[in-house]
Amino acid sequence: MDALSYNEKLTLLATKCRNGGMINRLTIKENPGKVDYLLKKYGLLKKAIKPKPKPPAPKPKAKPQKKEPEKLKVVRHGQQINFDDLPPGLQKLWEQNRDNYKLIRSLHEKLKLMANLPETAREPLTGEIVSRDVQIRANWAKIDKWKPGQPEEEPEQKQKEEKVEIDYRRINANRKYISKNLKKVTDKNRPKIQERYDELKAAGIGMTPKKMAELKAAGIKL
Repeated sequence: MDALSYNEKLTLLATKCRNGGMINRLTIKENPGKVDYLLKKYGLLKKAIKPKPKPPAPKPKAKPQKKEPEKLKVVRHGQQINFDDLPPGLQKLWEQNRDNYKLIRSLHEKLKLMANLPETAREPLTGEIVSRDVQIRANWAKIDKWKPGQPEEEPEQKQKEEKVEIDYRRINANRKYISKNLKKVTDKNRPKIQERYDELKAAGIGMTPKKMAELKAAGIKL
């Protein structure tokens, strides 16, 4: 007997568990042991088992094809620039975009499994997709501005643009604080909203155009 996939188990768990925050955490960061424990707790473990499919007939082994390393090709004014031609700093931005594209595809698949859940349960995933998309656009903008032979950015400028690493819990906490306090902005909480926004911005985490408009209207420096 084979167990269901992690996403299938999580969808099954969401039918009984009303703790949306925990479901979100298990969606963003997989924890198979925790999911199995909760399935057992809610009496869903038997439902999480499906018959083992018959193994497919063996296929003749194909000769492995030599794969060429993945390269980026940027065309500027009719001139093609390969990934290997980019400075190390821009190569890192391209690799970051590659990883972000993969993550966004994964998050989209998880959102499909959460179609019947409340919007509040899906919000962290949609927010993460928007943030990654903003980061991708910013990275491509920097790559597009580069010209062949142009030197790397000055160290001081790099230091100013260096991103601060924060975990998902902190990102989620900052978003919730901003959304909650934007409903009633005062002189007392405005500096704290600014601080939370600045932390997200320094980490390269973007926000929706609607939220950015609300921040600007509240007097937050973007």
